[in-house]
Amino acid sequence: MEFLKLVAVAISLATGFSAAGQAGETKHGALTIDSAWARPSIGTRGNSAAYMVIKNKGPADRLIAASTPQAGKVELHTHIREGDIMRMRQVEGGVPVPAQGSVALKPGGYHVMIMKLNAPIEKGGMLPLTLTFEKAGTVTVHAAVAMKAGATGHSGMKGHGHDKGHGHKHK
Repeated sequence: MEFLKLVAVAISLATGFSAAGQAGETKHGALTIDSAWARPSIGTRGNSAAYMVIKNKGPADRLIAASTPQAGKVELHTHIREGDIMRMRQVEGGVPVPAQGSVALKPGGYHVMIMKLNAPIEKGGMLPLTLTFEKAGTVTVHAAVAMKAGATGHSGMKGHGHDKGHGHKHK
């Protein structure tokens, strides 16, 4: 058991992750990507979603794409309300990252939607995500896979409002 703790510490020092499995802060030019996490999937048939905070100390930028080797399809999504139904839609043109500001990708808002999995996304693991920004280029972050307390969402569920014409009724 002590050996495993030493291995975890060595990995955390080498990769910038804490021994508790939390993703660290990733800096890329004027951008800092912080608190990256992803929901576990239900096998390879389910979906997942990733969340993070993107801080910007420079001019306005835009997150225009994301990818991971664990999925065949990754899109940037947001939630929209149509009457009493919440739907998830792909973001046209990317997620704006304001100059000298930040944007939070979080449950119920902007998020990275991970579909057509090649391998399960398992709780306790790390999910590599390559983010592409309009101006800053690409950067790879590692999202801790966990169920966050108080988080809402529908990762791992089939037919959960991502396709046009499907949605959730909220009372």
